[in-house]
Amino acid sequence: MHFRAITRIVGLLVILFSGTMIVPGLVALIYRDGAGRAFTQTFFVALAIGSM
Repeated sequence: MHFRAITRIVGLLVILFSGTMIVPGLVALIYRDGAGRAFTQTFFVALAIGSM
């Protein structure tokens, strides 16, 4: 099994998933519903984990 290739692909998928948090985060910030901070934190955590 190619562990390095698998971890690279999973990391890229996590980075792509973190990108999906930007739009709802911006909408939450625009409407000031209180969830903007959670989306922003989740974006950065997922981005950091995917970059490892």
